[in-house]
Amino acid sequence: MKADFEEIKVPLHDDLDTPSGIDWKCVELTPKKAPRVPRQIEPAPLWWVLAMVVFVGTFLGLLLGCGAHAAVSSFELVVGWLRGVLP
Repeated sequence: MKADFEEIKVPLHDDLDTPSGIDWKCVELTPKKAPRVPRQIEPAPLWWVLAMVVFVGTFLGLLLGCGAHAAVSSFELVVGWLRGVLP
């Protein structure tokens, strides 16, 4: 089966000796360095990450504290009710 497209091979930078149909000696182009682009490689600043850790830690501490308080209070209520019901 024959393909419907023509294959073109473009040489890589270090592979310019392979025949590609382009006379590279006639092309008078000099490669330029790419401009320096500032990149943000950190997902967030460190102070923001620390602030979120403190915020989430405080929230989870309050949540667990309230849950523990509710559990102890409920247990005391059940024990008090049982003392009144049982002889």
